[in-house]
Amino acid sequence: MPRPGQNVLSDFLKGPELRSLMGEMAELGLAVFRENAVKRSGLNARSSRSYTEMGGARLDRWTGVVLSYGPYGVSREFGSSQNSAENNLSQVRDMFGRSDVP
Repeated sequence: MPRPGQNVLSDFLKGPELRSLMGEMAELGLAVFRENAVKRSGLNARSSRSYTEMGGARLDRWTGVVLSYGPYGVSREFGSSQNSAENNLSQVRDMFGRSDVP
């Protein structure tokens, strides 16, 4: 039973259980991203990572992050004059139901 005045929600959002869950979701998202990335050289898939960080509008909760930082990551994700967009990170975001996140 929570004690009066104890902020249960805040404790949960900053706690190890949520961090672990967000880490697992980020790893799953990374696996989906790597599977969907075009595999000519494999550089785009290799140049990606997942991790957790404090996020949210108030930086008050653990969030999972999938990051692609390869030399062609932006043009692969959003397209260029020579190639159409792959939208891999957007597919991962939508898989978790967060269409409100840019």
